[in-house]
Amino acid sequence: MLAMFTVFALFVLTGCAATVEGDGTQILSGLNNRITETVLENDESGGTVEAADVAIEQTFYGSFSKPGVQEVLVVCKILNTPHTGGLGRRAIIILEVDSMDIVAYDEIPIESGELCGEKLYVALTNKREDIKKLLHEQEKRLYQLECDISNLKNGKPIMSYLDDIDVEFMEVPMMCLLSVRKMVQEDNFSDEYSVCFGKLSDRIRKENLTMANPPMVLFHSNAFSPFGLDTEFAVPIEKYVTGTRDFRAGLCLKTVVKGRYSMLSSVYAKQTKWAEQNGYECTGALFEVYVTDPSQVAEEDELITEVYYPIRKI
Repeated sequence: MLAMFTVFALFVLTGCAATVEGDGTQILSGLNNRITETVLENDESGGTVEAADVAIEQTFYGSFSKPGVQEVLVVCKILNTPHTGGLGRRAIIILEVDSMDIVAYDEIPIESGELCGEKLYVALTNKREDIKKLLHEQEKRLYQLECDISNLKNGKPIMSYLDDIDVEFMEVPMMCLLSVRKMVQEDNFSDEYSVCFGKLSDRIRKENLTMANPPMVLFHSNAFSPFGLDTEFAVPIEKYVTGTRDFRAGLCLKTVVKGRYSMLSSVYAKQTKWAEQNGYECTGALFEVYVTDPSQVAEEDELITEVYYPIRKI
């Protein structure tokens, strides 16, 4: 009963319209052959897997990797070939309905003879999040590629978009920051934003503190090391409490960005170039101020971010 409940919860989370247990060929012609081919292509056991070893257990319809895309999620056992550690193997595969193209493929060990709904739910949920992150990164690259193609088509240099980025001077007043500082790996940034700002929000609420300005992130190193990027997640507050610190940025270059966060790297490139060309040098941590809450806007085009580059005349 618990297994069926957790699988049902998965349907709600992923927007599945239907589910069928058993042979997927009853739902989509050719699915069984496509699944078998995929498992064989991804087999790392040295060619010991045969078509007869692939058994479809469950088939789900819905949008798993991206909203609005019709997909099939298939769970199947791989018989007679143990996973690492001697456990059985189970494959999780996502395909597009129309093209039958493979969107994602992963394997998990089978820890018992029966399908464990709780473990399947966790595995599928984690895989969904991994796919979302990958798609988000690909969308950012695609957007930049489209901009580059457009510039080249119109006879502009590939970096000409930097000319459209405005830079202004601003004297930033001293702020009292409540913050969390840590090393962050590149692929963990989205998770750390949620975790760290969540902790700060909890403390602000529990201690009845008052925010003085929108949340911000400071970057204390300009490149990733094997340990990550030295990053400080901060919220300016109106009064000093235990754990707060003064932050004096002083004179900064400021750029207001309207739109997706993928544009921010271009802003830093423009600010760095402008400073070098005009005889200024960076004096401290670069930082971003999130004027709009991404959870409160309908489209990325509605996001507003202020980017600051502390400087002094050389």
